[in-house]
Amino acid sequence: MPPLVLLPPKHRAGPHGLEGWTLEGPIPDQPNDKFPFVLVIARNGREIRRIHGNAFIWRWMFVADGRQIAYESGPLHSSITCILADIETGREVEVYDCYRELPKDAPDWVEALEASKP
Repeated sequence: MPPLVLLPPKHRAGPHGLEGWTLEGPIPDQPNDKFPFVLVIARNGREIRRIHGNAFIWRWMFVADGRQIAYESGPLHSSITCILADIETGREVEVYDCYRELPKDAPDWVEALEASKP
């Protein structure tokens, strides 16, 4: 994995004193572009969890009143996985293939995450 270049973090506030941001860095064939490799979660200014993408963390959001984090992870092309993780333990609670069109019975957290696309 290439070394991370720390940029001014883009903090996103969550409930109960939570906040999160990504750590971004270049990849060898695109050294001028920055990609989100790691998601950092903090509470009241103190880091409590780091989540490493597979390869990148594309989008993320707090869910379940801040007890969980939903995020998209994957390479530059051909695959996106939606993951629901417990913030306290870091354990993956649920994993869902988000590369293809979502079925009508997709979990609420997946639909919310996908709806957050710009």
